[in-house]
Amino acid sequence: MQTLATVHLVRHGEVHNPDRVLYGRLPEFRLSELGHEMARGVAAWFEERAAQTGRAPAVV
Repeated sequence: MQTLATVHLVRHGEVHNPDRVLYGRLPEFRLSELGHEMARGVAAWFEERAAQTGRAPAVV
């Protein structure tokens, strides 16, 4: 029997970039406070969904 998997694509949250630099993967750019809040929101969503369905993510 095959097991079905659901794949969720989640992009990062807001990055502190006041000069609107096209930074790509430059190391000095980090999530802003709002970006951290967005990430916590996604984590809470996964946690709530796991509680509702009994299916926790296998990989994040």
